Amino acid sequence: MRALGSAFLLVMFACSPSDVPEPVEPEPAIVQVDTLLARSRDAPTESLLVDASSTVEQAGPDSVTTKTARTQDETVALTPAQPTDSRYAVLVGINDYPGEEEDLPSGQHDVDAMRSLLIERFGYRSDNILVLTDQRATRGGIQRAIETHLAQAGASGSAVFYYSGHGVQTETNHGRDVEADGRDEAIYVWADDGEHSALILDDEIGVWVSALATDRVLVIADACHSGTVSRGGSELAPKAVRYEDIVSRLESPARGDVLPPASPRHTLLAAAHDNQMALSGLPGEPSLFTKALTTALWDAAPGLELADLMRDVRRVVLAQSRRYQSAHTPQIDGRSQTVADVFGPR
Repeated sequence: MRALGSAFLLVMFACSPSDVPEPVEPEPAIVQVDTLLARSRDAPTESLLVDASSTVEQAGPDSVTTKTARTQDETVALTPAQPTDSRYAVLVGINDYPGEEEDLPSGQHDVDAMRSLLIERFGYRSDNILVLTDQRATRGGIQRAIETHLAQAGASGSAVFYYSGHGVQTETNHGRDVEADGRDEAIYVWADDGEHSALILDDEIGVWVSALATDRVLVIADACHSGTVSRGGSELAPKAVRYEDIVSRLESPARGDVLPPASPRHTLLAAAHDNQMALSGLPGEPSLFTKALTTALWDAAPGLELADLMRDVRRVVLAQSRRYQSAHTPQIDGRSQTVADVFGPR
């Protein structure tokens, strides 16, 4: 897949307990808005495409994410939740898929890890975080969540879209941007009728997030073939599903009517190249990529560039996935942003 914008190629000190707001258990409902706010900028942004073959650092199987030194001032700068906080997130995790063959073990754990990070580390308001799991994670529901819930960030806020589940390569190209391999990449979700499954093309996600008024947008895709998307058992299993195996119960992928924007206004963090599988997690744990990413973000300084953060994540994931003979390399693409740009108070 390619960057969300190019197709979907388009993914601190820990707070002391007294600084951390208590998590609120009930999940908030989608807050509807009548219209999307106007885009704030049209200027082209710097591309960050990171080629794993040239940037991966070698590490042993037992490598752990390097912790970054920080100051107390940096910690205070990122943690307070404001009464009118304009940081919003949509977290999607799918364990239970239609049929009996494609279920995954880690989607709920991935969402839990991300939600805890946003609330406890960065001070997000719990009602600014919308969670969609299993049958609630439909094609239409995800589109509405991006176009309404994330739109509340306005021009000055920030928006995070996170997906954990299967990624799929189609047999033919469905979007208007014809890719070199003649295929499209997509995320595999529930259909709106509640019985069948559906795909959301990388092109479509790129268009939806680019319509947000803010350019402080982060897309995270923990899925196979996710390098352009802008996973059971007792071992780490690939989040692999073949298009030919699901096409009989799949709603036909929509053909994109609009080309993705030429200059993406968001950043994509992805678990793997568009031609790689991504690994799920061990029972009771988040997936390999989500675990490495959240661990790194718990310790990240506000001014740290996401590209630098991903170098540590890439090293850990590559070393760990090699142990399971299923190596995959996390990717970053899109505009240059720091940890504070995306996660800092607004």
